[in-house]
Amino acid sequence: MKFRLTLALLGLAGIAGGVMTALWLGASPAGPVDSRRPAFTLPDMAGQPRSIDEWDGKLLLVNFWATWCKPCREEIPLLVEFQDRYAERGLQVLGLALDDPAPVRAYAAEMGINYPVLVDAMGVAKVQDAYGGNSLLPFSALVGRDGRILATHSGELKAVDLRAWIEPRLDER
Repeated sequence: MKFRLTLALLGLAGIAGGVMTALWLGASPAGPVDSRRPAFTLPDMAGQPRSIDEWDGKLLLVNFWATWCKPCREEIPLLVEFQDRYAERGLQVLGLALDDPAPVRAYAAEMGINYPVLVDAMGVAKVQDAYGGNSLLPFSALVGRDGRILATHSGELKAVDLRAWIEPRLDER
């Protein structure tokens, strides 16, 4: 009996600790869904400033990642595939690398990244926080053609989940 009570108390303490940590970090599981996407301008891999406004009217998958993040690297081939498969129907993947430009350029070339990648470690971190990502990587936000945030996801995207996110929204205007 004492053993079960001790286990239950330890479990509750763990849950309370997790909740307190999330509150301390400012974690928000839902993110800013249904709000207008934050505006920003960041440099691309060539150092040219690019504004999020360039992709207005597209179904936009904004993906925050870094070359040193293993789950980020594992989802890149999926993002390349989805950009290739759905671009003609209005999908635009946009990578925001929380990294230095040189390793991002090398990795993008190695992986055949076929979508724009913006690079600026400090700037990307601020943008990610504005999207509700709280600096966890990978983090993705789906932005509708009207500029409204439709969904957010922390962690590696899987094909089945990404299809469920994107396919129903491709023909929305």
